[in-house]
Amino acid sequence: MLKIMKHIRKEMKEVPGNLNKPDIYFEETRRVDNSHCLMPLVALKTNPCRWLATCGGCSMCGYQLAASLSKKPTRNNLINQTKYTIKTVPSSIYPLITFNSAGSFLDPNEISDELRPVLLGMLKKEGYEEFNFECRPEFLLVEKRVSQLKKYFDIVSVGIGLESSNDFIRNECIHKGTQLDTYIKAGKLLNRYNIDYDAYIQLGKPFLTTKEDVEDAVKTAKFAFKHGFTRVFLMLCNIQPTTLTYLLWKRGKFKPPMLWSAIEVLKRLPKEHRSKAYVKGFNRAVPTPLEFPQNCPKCNSQVADKLIHWNLTGDFNHIKTMPKCECIKEFEKKMKDKPKKDLRQRVATIKKYVQKELGLN
Repeated sequence: MLKIMKHIRKEMKEVPGNLNKPDIYFEETRRVDNSHCLMPLVALKTNPCRWLATCGGCSMCGYQLAASLSKKPTRNNLINQTKYTIKTVPSSIYPLITFNSAGSFLDPNEISDELRPVLLGMLKKEGYEEFNFECRPEFLLVEKRVSQLKKYFDIVSVGIGLESSNDFIRNECIHKGTQLDTYIKAGKLLNRYNIDYDAYIQLGKPFLTTKEDVEDAVKTAKFAFKHGFTRVFLMLCNIQPTTLTYLLWKRGKFKPPMLWSAIEVLKRLPKEHRSKAYVKGFNRAVPTPLEFPQNCPKCNSQVADKLIHWNLTGDFNHIKTMPKCECIKEFEKKMKDKPKKDLRQRVATIKKYVQKELGLN
């Protein structure tokens, strides 16, 4: 998979942008205490994710579009991006802020250990009450960097791409390049400093059947809660350019999941866990995808509205009482599909196909 992903990423193109201005998006969200807020999601233009740059990145991730690929941002660039953030999304209106680099906020290749406290200090001085960021688990193992966060904010949380609790699926299907032990170690350190950590779980994984995908997401959510994750976010796979999923989608060998998949996962979660699960990627995503997950034109809007309501309230009754569209029969059929080969054989077969398509044989 490494060879395939590195070849696919050769087609990455720089997105024109100002290195003194980050990308800022907004998302309505429900906090841990169940209160609602509009959260700004700031994507700093930094060096790209290290995993992307060295190994081709994850099979579905398009976050390279938020990075600076051809020019290394300077210290002043990142300070100016932070100043722009403070001016554009003041803490008096947005007390909770998600503040990300183009990959992992604690990776010194994206934000140096010397600069990071400067940016954190600027945000603290502005008065933000709650700080959220994203990071790969290996960069959450350095105690000095983790403990530093609590010097600036009392409430800190981090989103971590767990994707799947199955090592083969996470690394061979998603090409994550991580091991479960790393997540567990990171969790123990984060717990020591009272930092909440959330699991991003991929739904719509390449190579898997719909049934396998749903069952794996449920298992992964249960694993996450067992090991101390505060919340889980079901990340519905959308289509981003220069990704493996894009290549397979263009050739008719992959489709984003139906929205029914997310509802099925929620149904299967124990009640005590369900309220701490959120569904993302079906109506808004960073960067904006080429195609979103969807059901059918008749019910897309209605089902999306129900999922938005779920994310804001955690009230499952609205989903249970939702009229079933005829397209649910298609989903039910997908759930019954039985592959002719086991997963490892399927992965090997499709890899050979992709290698041939890319001229890598």
